Amino acid sequence: SRSGGALPAVEVPLPAFDRDNDAEHGSPGHDRDAVHVLVTGLPDPACGRLLSRDNQSNITLNSRVEATALPLLFEPTPPAGADLGAWACRTSATYVARDSRGVESPFGARVDLVVKPPGPRISKVELVEPGLPDDGPD
Repeated sequence: SRSGGALPAVEVPLPAFDRDNDAEHGSPGHDRDAVHVLVTGLPDPACGRLLSRDNQSNITLNSRVEATALPLLFEPTPPAGADLGAWACRTSATYVARDSRGVESPFGARVDLVVKPPGPRISKVELVEPGLPDDGPD
């Protein structure tokens, strides 16, 4: 279950396309397949983890994920005591699409996941009216 980490989880769409669902390539009288994905590679656990869309369970290696259960979530997992203003990591996950008959796509996919420290923070804003002297606030 979700640990309530310090960094928010983000959606990870896993696009999948079944070529024979396309009318141009499909067989006459062929029903549309329900595509699902098979997670074939997980992110480095030192960087983060994949969660189900309902945020209740970890995705494990070779998990079958139905199209209706997408997108998954990626939750960064910084080490205990990490400075979240400076901590960063890079990892990836891989998956392959399968149709309802179990036919696997010849094209696997890789999702690159990058956690970056937050950008600059604004601490003060000054507005200057052009043409007025700069001897005080405007």
